[in-house]
Amino acid sequence: MEKKGNYKLRAFGLALGVLEVSVVRALVIKCVDLIK
Repeated sequence: MEKKGNYKLRAFGLALGVLEVSVVRALVIKCVDLIK
């Protein structure tokens, strides 16, 4: 039971990390476009 919950938490963290990376990448691209 505990292992299943841990796996869910890890999957959630991974999804959050992927989302964060995509958001940061979008912000960087926007900033680069503004500088140009």
